[in-house]
Amino acid sequence: MTGWRRWFAEEHLIWWLLGVAALIRIAALLTKGVTYDSNFDDAIGYMDSARVLVQSGRFSFYDVAVSARVMPGLVLYMAAFHAFLRDNYTVLLAAKLSFVAMWTASIYLTYLIGRRIGGVWVGLASAAMLTVSLPSIYTGTVVLTENPFTACVLLAIYATIRVADEPGWRWFFIALGAILVGMYVKQGALGMLLPVLVYLLVKRYPPHLLVKQMIVAVLLIVVALAPWALRNYLALGHFVPFTSYESAALFHGAYQRFQPYGNGEAEALEQLLDGRGYTELETNDVVEAAAKHRLAEQWAADPLGEVRRYLIMKPAAAWLIPFYWDSIFGINGYWVLRIQAISAALGLGLLVLFSVRSRARAEFLFLLLNVLVITVGVSYYLGLSRYVLPFMSCVYVALAYGGAVVVRRMLGAPRGRVEPGV
Repeated sequence: MTGWRRWFAEEHLIWWLLGVAALIRIAALLTKGVTYDSNFDDAIGYMDSARVLVQSGRFSFYDVAVSARVMPGLVLYMAAFHAFLRDNYTVLLAAKLSFVAMWTASIYLTYLIGRRIGGVWVGLASAAMLTVSLPSIYTGTVVLTENPFTACVLLAIYATIRVADEPGWRWFFIALGAILVGMYVKQGALGMLLPVLVYLLVKRYPPHLLVKQMIVAVLLIVVALAPWALRNYLALGHFVPFTSYESAALFHGAYQRFQPYGNGEAEALEQLLDGRGYTELETNDVVEAAAKHRLAEQWAADPLGEVRRYLIMKPAAAWLIPFYWDSIFGINGYWVLRIQAISAALGLGLLVLFSVRSRARAEFLFLLLNVLVITVGVSYYLGLSRYVLPFMSCVYVALAYGGAVVVRRMLGAPRGRVEPGV
C-alpha cells in the first residue's frame, strides 16, 4: 500500500479518530465557555481551594479554612496552574486544554483495551463510542475529578491486562502507579485492587510473583497515603486516611431513589446543620449518624422496598440517568438520556454475557468486576452517573465486541473469539 491510502489503513485510523476527538472537545469547551463552571459547586470548590493553596499554603475546601473533605489530587493539579499563570481565565483555559488531552488519552486507552481483547476494529469501535459520548464531552468542560480519574482507571485496566499476558514488574508498576495517582483523585481507585487480584488468579498468574507484587502494592499504598494522612492528623488532630466527608454522600443516598435529586435531601441536610457551628469532623459524625438513623427507619418501615431501592433503583439511576442535563452542541437532555440508557443497559448485559460465554471471558470478567465494584460503591452512597462515567469504556468495549460478533455471523465467519489484538 503506497501513497495516501496507507494513511487510511486500519492501523492509522485511530490517529484520525483521536484528532477528531480532540477537536470535538475543544469545540465543546469554546461552545460552553472557558469559565463555564458557575453551576457546579464542586468545580468552584476545587478552583477556589487551588487558589487558596497557592496564596496561603492551606488546603481548604469551600468555606472551611483547613479541610480534608476531598482527596487532594485535583486541587494540587489546579494549584500548579495557579502557581505559573496569572489570571483565572488563563488558568482555566490551560487546565481545560489539559482535560482535552486527558480525554484523548482515555480514548486511546479504550482503543488499546478493545484491541487487546477483540482486535483492531473492536478497539476502534470502542474508542469511537467514547469519542462521541456526550457526558464525557461535557465533563471535560468542567473542573471535576472525573477528568483525570478516567485516564487513571483505563491505564490501570490496560496495564493489568498486559501484566497478565506478560508477567513481570514493568506493567505491574504502571498499573499500580495509575491506581495510586487515581487514589489521590478519588479514593475509590483502591476498589480496583480486588478485580485485579481476581483477574490475575483467573489468568493463572505465577503465584510466587503474585505474592511478591501484592506485598509491594500494599507497602507502596501505605507509603503513598502517609503524607496525606500525616497532614490530616497534624491539621485536624485525627487520623483521616482519605476524606472527612464521606457521610454527606451516605446522607444524600439515604434519600435517593431512581430520581437522583429532588427527594428532600438538601433541605433535610440544611435543617440538620443550620446554625450548629460544627467543625468539619463533627459535621461528618452528625451527618453519618443522621443517615444511619434514616436507613434504620426505612428498613423498619419497608425492608423489601429498601432492598429494591439499593439493589435496583440507585444502581439504575447511576448507569441510566445522565448527571449532566445541560445541552451541548444543541443536543438536549431528552436525547442524552435515551442514548445513555440504551447504550448502558445493552452494554452491561453484553458485559455479563461475555464474562461467561466468550473466549475473552477472563478479560470481560475483569471489566465486569470493575463495573460491579463501582456500582456497589454508588449504590451504598449516592448513585450518580458522573461516578460511573470513568467505567463506561468497559461498557463500550462490550458493545463493540458484540457488534463484531454480529458482523462475523452475518458474513458467515465461523463461531469463536473475535480476532485478538496485539
